[in-house]
Amino acid sequence: MKNLPPLLKSKLLYFASGLLVITSITACNGSTSNSNGNGTSPTVTPTAITIDNAGTIPVFGNSSTSTVVYIHNNTNKTISGISYNVTTNSASVPLASKLTSLSKHTQNLASIDASQCSIVPANQACPIVIVTPLLNGLNTQGSLQIKASYNLDNQPQSFTQLISYAQVQNNTTTTGAKFQSGVSISGYGNPTGYATIYLYGSGQNQVYDVSSITINKPALTIINGNISGHQIQSNFVQAVEISSPIVSSSISATITVDSNIASKLKSNLAKSVAKTLDDTAQFSNSVDIAVEPAAAGAILTTGLVPLINTATTTNGSVLVRNSGNQTAELGSVTAGNGISNLSGCSNSSLAPSGTCTISFNVTESGGNANITIPYTGGSVSNVVANVTWYNGAGTALVSMYSSADPFSFLETIGGSTTITVTNIGGYSLNNISIPAPIVAGGNAIATLGANNCATLNSLAIGSSCEYVVNANDNQVELGGQINVGFSASYAGAGGTKSYNRVLPVTYNSTNYGPILTISPNTSTMTISGNTIESTTQDLTISNNGNLPADLTSLALSNNPEYLTLLANTCGAALNAESSCSATLKLGPTFSSSESSGLALFTVNYTSTGQTPAGSVNSNINWTVQAYNQRISLVEQTAFGATSGNGESSDTPYIFTARGRDVIGKSITLTYTHLYITTDKT
Repeated sequence: MKNLPPLLKSKLLYFASGLLVITSITACNGSTSNSNGNGTSPTVTPTAITIDNAGTIPVFGNSSTSTVVYIHNNTNKTISGISYNVTTNSASVPLASKLTSLSKHTQNLASIDASQCSIVPANQACPIVIVTPLLNGLNTQGSLQIKASYNLDNQPQSFTQLISYAQVQNNTTTTGAKFQSGVSISGYGNPTGYATIYLYGSGQNQVYDVSSITINKPALTIINGNISGHQIQSNFVQAVEISSPIVSSSISATITVDSNIASKLKSNLAKSVAKTLDDTAQFSNSVDIAVEPAAAGAILTTGLVPLINTATTTNGSVLVRNSGNQTAELGSVTAGNGISNLSGCSNSSLAPSGTCTISFNVTESGGNANITIPYTGGSVSNVVANVTWYNGAGTALVSMYSSADPFSFLETIGGSTTITVTNIGGYSLNNISIPAPIVAGGNAIATLGANNCATLNSLAIGSSCEYVVNANDNQVELGGQINVGFSASYAGAGGTKSYNRVLPVTYNSTNYGPILTISPNTSTMTISGNTIESTTQDLTISNNGNLPADLTSLALSNNPEYLTLLANTCGAALNAESSCSATLKLGPTFSSSESSGLALFTVNYTSTGQTPAGSVNSNINWTVQAYNQRISLVEQTAFGATSGNGESSDTPYIFTARGRDVIGKSITLTYTHLYITTDKT
């Protein structure tokens, strides 16, 4: 449609003593807007509606957690009529209701409130409220599945996300603000990906000042939940949402929260704890973030499987999801000793964000084993889900927690994670040993590091120990898994018995070298072709890798001569974790008809020892609006005329001067001046 710009008014011109005067010209203009696509085709079909990949939600003993995860509309149109369904894989409920929809939820099932998210405007997000099940006793973990269904261009669509939750062994340990786990960011075919991770206040009856939350890679941004400069208290959960551009290489990043005991405390108990720790106690906690590349392939993930009390049921289930951007072809599902009657998922296909469910039975006596799901279409060959079961409350049992899950590292550089083992069962555990870690999916090499578990004579009920697992991989792999373990013995009925537990930990081996991004990756620049107007666009070039990038060129292509690179702050090299900027200028130019196009701003770069050379683009949609002119007379008035109306040569204005008549004479003509453009719809 045509849009009229502000009125343009000329300066008044004055006339006296018989001269013709145009005292004002009032001009109005009309213009039209024009938009183009983003130019380049993505490697996979963009997904219109996405729900953030999410870290593990922390849940505190004998309570449930209320938090949020974000849903995004990645299109340029509002999407309405979105409906939601939630499925919970929870313990302590019969199999018939274990996988139950929202309409049938109980205190043992998760619930969501997405009532405000039935409509999501174009390129906007909306928070979905999640309430986890109540976790108490040995019911320490589980997972939920959220499905968003909608219509787009009269075609039914859906997106499903899998989110795990786990009990935090908070007790009285005061270690500041902490992240429960890291996360992987997926784009699902879009140029930007999102993830939500969960920050909580550790310990009991404490308040922390959060001094900062930072990410070491400049392209990753906290877009919701940055509580830097604010407080968080014990047993409170804060959702933190992160965005990242999706490029051809995978990115490893670290998010860090720094906090300290709050300077002003109201609770006497909190004051007592603070005094013991020292009022100025400083805390820092970090977790890993991996950004999947544009062509990530298939990546299977599983939700946490609830611990199964066989005194109640011997049935169990595993939720499986494809978090990559290519279809996964699944093979035959297998399981370790003690697990039988497998059904579901075998020999099937899972599209991106697709899910399936594996049902199974376990023996009545306690045990621990893995379910292995082989697949093709990704960088690893299988995914493993761990199943732990026990009989009754008085049993040998430990919980295992990885400080980073998934943990991410650079290929050939490697990384590590700390495994915490807590005795949550009914027996003191003796003869503790930590088996060598086993790579269950992928080609990494994993070894044990520092290990204080093996130095203990026993692990009392409620006590914990830690050990470190180191891993390295000589190739890029996403969604790999390492089985870490714990072995001990205990004095059970009938004599000494053995106890074993296995925990699969996910790892991501990401690209080594410089990884450049440009923000924004798509820009729109518009001017009027009046030979006066111009506009500028600032671009940020960031190195999200671990090596400096030698910048060989910064240049525009497919651009008109009046779209230029005005300035840049980039030198010959861009260090890792650093940024520089470039400024583009469009105009001025004259155009009597509308013109538009797509230009590319390209940065080419290399790095010592790295091949091939790298290149990254930003799309510049430019438009010059037409500047044709049409002037029409809308009003005329005369001051001091003695006769005539000035409408034709037959009726001219007549001005008569008599003697010493000094009264001013003038004619005012008012014109309308329009910028004429073609209406495009």
